[in-house]
Amino acid sequence: MNNEKNERRRHKRSQFPATAKVVLAGKESQAQLLDFSLKGARIEHDGSWQVSPGQTCELYVEIHPMAEIAVQATIARIEGRQLALQASEPAQVVWHN
Repeated sequence: MNNEKNERRRHKRSQFPATAKVVLAGKESQAQLLDFSLKGARIEHDGSWQVSPGQTCELYVEIHPMAEIAVQATIARIEGRQLALQASEPAQVVWHN
């Protein structure tokens, strides 16, 4: 079944282990980024978050000391401490001075 699920995906997921910053309900927290695609991501949090499908959040992943990927997303699925995020807008690279 897992292969069937992967074949149905429009965008290839890439393993991207990194620490991510997540802003959810105005609160900034850290999460572990597990994988990333053009239209979403899968993250794992510490278990203390109160979340539900449909909530919106912002995901930030550092890709360079002066740049990060910023994604506006919606929680599509919750599996224990893992959240599947669906991007609501294309990801942007944000450069810092």
